[in-house]
Amino acid sequence: MSSTKHHPLRVIGMLPRRAQALLVANAVNSFGAGLVMPFLLVYFGDVRGMDIRIAPAAIAVTGLCSFGSGLVWGHLLDKLSYRLVMPVVMLIAGVGTGLYALADRPWIALAVSALYGLGMGGVGTVTKTMFATVVPKEHRTLTFGLEFTLFNAFVGLGVLVGGLVAAGTLRSYQLLYLGDGLSFVITALAFMVLLPKSAEKQHRKPGADADAPKPSYRTVLRTPALALALFGMLLCATVSLSQFQSALPGYVTVNDAVAPRGISVAFIANVVVIVLAQFLLMPRLTTVRRSTLISASGVLSAASWVCVYFAGLTSGTAALVTLVVGVAVFSVAEVIVIPIVAALINGLVTDEVRGRTNALFSFVISGGMILGPLLTTALLDVDRGRVLIVVLAVASLLVPLAGLRLRRSLSDEHDRPVPEAAPEAAAGPAADAEPEDELAPATA
Repeated sequence: MSSTKHHPLRVIGMLPRRAQALLVANAVNSFGAGLVMPFLLVYFGDVRGMDIRIAPAAIAVTGLCSFGSGLVWGHLLDKLSYRLVMPVVMLIAGVGTGLYALADRPWIALAVSALYGLGMGGVGTVTKTMFATVVPKEHRTLTFGLEFTLFNAFVGLGVLVGGLVAAGTLRSYQLLYLGDGLSFVITALAFMVLLPKSAEKQHRKPGADADAPKPSYRTVLRTPALALALFGMLLCATVSLSQFQSALPGYVTVNDAVAPRGISVAFIANVVVIVLAQFLLMPRLTTVRRSTLISASGVLSAASWVCVYFAGLTSGTAALVTLVVGVAVFSVAEVIVIPIVAALINGLVTDEVRGRTNALFSFVISGGMILGPLLTTALLDVDRGRVLIVVLAVASLLVPLAGLRLRRSLSDEHDRPVPEAAPEAAAGPAADAEPEDELAPATA
């Protein structure tokens, strides 16, 4: 099967027009996130003159509220209309971040951070549910990969623009937070306009399957393959994704191996490799078993920590080069695992529990983002962080074990991506279809 046939740019052209528009809206939202990402500490401390502890406290409050509200949003998605829940999530998050522009007292800052967290708890869930609803299942892996790549690229672009706009004045930072809020409003409007009217949940018919368990988080987790996929994602988030911003910079800093500017170079390399890997690597992996790719991500994660370990034993150019190599390997693992698991779990469920399933996906990633830094805090001071890096490398090898178990739990239909229709066949009907035909959602 030709890799050109699966090239992301070609797949974008084959997607429904509403899916293409949603990718654009999601990119706008990512750009807004980048505008404000690095500046909360500076804004509250230097510009607003608050205690330096307020910004970390606000970030913690946002994280806790996001973590606590995520499963609630997933439940509501499966109970209420998508056209109601999805825009509301975005509007709450948008109002939250926009109100930072007016937060001139500590209690207001913490209240706003709580509101922002309540909305952010559902953002990932509704976005993935949206794409799973409007994108044909044979294109989900590449679509989730494109979403992930665009997120990283536009966050990076937003950080760059935000740095140019932030002039140290109150008005400049207020503009940034209002800009982030506007990006959520744009996404909310896109969801309201672009979500198909027919893309609603498959409600249980009266009298049908009376003995079957009612949809719930428990019934979702009773699916062995789904539980294994989520467990593998939790492992990846704990020992890899979350550690990119905690263990990696902490270890090379403790060992005086790489200067802060060098760490910035590594972060830039992460974004560049993610974009390149999506366009060069992912199209060639669409016929590989998903369980194999999940296992491969764990092996790559372990290899990246080996590179980071040796970077901490050297200094100067040698340390920087070794670190960048480790980050590049890490980035490939990141590109592989997130889109693959997202597409896999959405293929295993029906619309009846899709909201809960995507909420669990966001939940385990958030859980890993909490557990990972806690692990770093506990072990970073032990033998100058070397024990921490060894633990992360060894723990990464648990992911291939989960992948092997997953392979035995999956049918070929779900483990192997669905063969893509010939481009001519895919392009023809899409071009000639009536508008109402395009409203039909993809089914799992």
